[in-house]
Amino acid sequence: MKNDLKQKNGIKAPFFPFLELEFRSRDRKLCFEYIPSKRSDNLLFKNQYSEIKGKWDFVPGLGYLLNLSIKNIHSSPIRLKRLFFPVENKTNFEIDNTCKFSFFHNGFQSWSKTFVELKKDFPFFLSSDSKEYSSEMFTILYNQEKKESLFIGQSVPFNQFVSILFNFKREGSSYFSTIFDFGRKIINPGEEIQLDGIILAKGKALELMKQYGLYIQKKMKLRIPVKNISGWSSWNAFKDRITPDLIYKNLRTIKEHQLPIEYVLIDEGYQKYVGDWLELNKAFDGKMKELSQAIKEAGYKPAIWIAPFIADKDSTLLSLYPEFMLRDKNNRPVPAGRNPVRNRNNCVCLDVSLPLFKDYIKRVVETFTKLWGFSLLKIDFMYGACMREGRSINLRLSLPELFKEGLRVICEAAGKNIIFIGNGVPLSASVGEIMTIHMGTDTAPFWNRFGRSVGVKKSLRNILTRGVLNKKLWIIDPDSFVIHNAHRRLSREEKLTDLNAKIITGGVLFFSDDFSVLEEEDWPVIYKIIDLSEKCFQGETFALDLMEKEFPRIYYNTSGYLCLLNFGNLTRTFTIDLNQYGSHTQSIHCLKDVWTEEEILIPRTKILVLLDMKAHSSRLFKIVK
Repeated sequence: MKNDLKQKNGIKAPFFPFLELEFRSRDRKLCFEYIPSKRSDNLLFKNQYSEIKGKWDFVPGLGYLLNLSIKNIHSSPIRLKRLFFPVENKTNFEIDNTCKFSFFHNGFQSWSKTFVELKKDFPFFLSSDSKEYSSEMFTILYNQEKKESLFIGQSVPFNQFVSILFNFKREGSSYFSTIFDFGRKIINPGEEIQLDGIILAKGKALELMKQYGLYIQKKMKLRIPVKNISGWSSWNAFKDRITPDLIYKNLRTIKEHQLPIEYVLIDEGYQKYVGDWLELNKAFDGKMKELSQAIKEAGYKPAIWIAPFIADKDSTLLSLYPEFMLRDKNNRPVPAGRNPVRNRNNCVCLDVSLPLFKDYIKRVVETFTKLWGFSLLKIDFMYGACMREGRSINLRLSLPELFKEGLRVICEAAGKNIIFIGNGVPLSASVGEIMTIHMGTDTAPFWNRFGRSVGVKKSLRNILTRGVLNKKLWIIDPDSFVIHNAHRRLSREEKLTDLNAKIITGGVLFFSDDFSVLEEEDWPVIYKIIDLSEKCFQGETFALDLMEKEFPRIYYNTSGYLCLLNFGNLTRTFTIDLNQYGSHTQSIHCLKDVWTEEEILIPRTKILVLLDMKAHSSRLFKIVK
């Protein structure tokens, strides 16, 4: 993509911005006229309804930052849906039509598929003339020949959902564009709102992602916890079939082994229906405070799961308050997704802006934290507050602002000392709001299955590709460690890869076995995982070959660990030139497998060769100095 895009009035861009407004449930797209400025870094666009102002600034150590605002210049309120805005190539990053490149796809929420797509060359008769690549919040375009990357990312205040599009053209110039998604936010006559900034930078992919995270962290004054979160969860062992007796059994085992974890988490299954958080099933009815107190007396902190922004259509809540359901433009309830455990597609999203709903969820959270005494809330299906097809009654809030409004009610009800782990969280809107995020789909007792959104491979994909942002924008929760009984359908290699990948990430540490039936040989493994995870939490993790493959295979943690993974379906020999990854690996002289204690001496050539790495296998090494 050369800096030679179509030029009008001094602006290098493929098109002028256009705005999508809603008029009485009908959408209308309006183009803008460019108003020339004395300074090329200042932008001004107008149409009959609105005015866009923009300014490019240079941020030392990062790149360029585009600040934008939009103003209603009409005599009536306007309802914003989407703004389409082209990205000027300030960096002179080059990629021509024949160049091999890679594109980083970041998903909308923490479960959404995140991966690196490599451009493939097809015969001409099978190829289209163009292709559109898309990503949410940020992306990287990597020139495989020049080993150079272009980074484009969303900046503060994160009040819109921003999609970044790379429009690849086989003939002509390729270009980037952005889409600002407001939902249906109304702005009044004369009102001006700040749009999220757009960051543009050129350099090495890993360094760009790292600097982006650090820039946002500093800009928003984020206080990333210095202590990791650890615990035990009931989910993988029991799914929704939990009982107080099973919790007590595991609590006794944890105490007997003096396991150095902090929380005991009661996951889904205690309530009658999703949404009826204070109507407990027969096993748990009247026992929550007792359970919470027992966990405290054992020396641990009680934690509980809740999905505050969705509800089952059969719940008492929706039978009493059907108006709580978030609806689309055709007045149909917005589905919240399928529950693979209960094999139901019966949950719907809720309108978090309703005052009566706020009162309800406030009462629920206060009961959980102040009456029952839970000190950590695992808040799930959080995207339910801001689904793009939903139509909230509060039209003054954008989609991310709706999410933040609902979260604010929960945080205020809980109080300052309550810890949150977000799950199914819209990523950009969560920055500065939730400090710990479950970053992938759920793990499962199988490697990968066609048509299933869960599985070990899919779970690991997101945490490893986003891992460099750990402890910069959030602490990553890689999902629970499962050692024994729940993972019998995985091969030995697949089980070990699941453990190694989660350890090297240096994220949250939760176990989810039925501890009461573990065998004695399992406990040394658990203690070792705790030790290794704590050490990796103190460091930073990088996928050294991030943009070279869809699934990177080389992970380095600055605490002195190296993990190699074979995500392929065949046994293969790994040959890795440690010279090409700079200071991270050039000084390595010896590697020691943390499980087998095998030592591998690195030759002077710095070429590491690992023979016969089986499909889905991995090796986790301590770097010996």
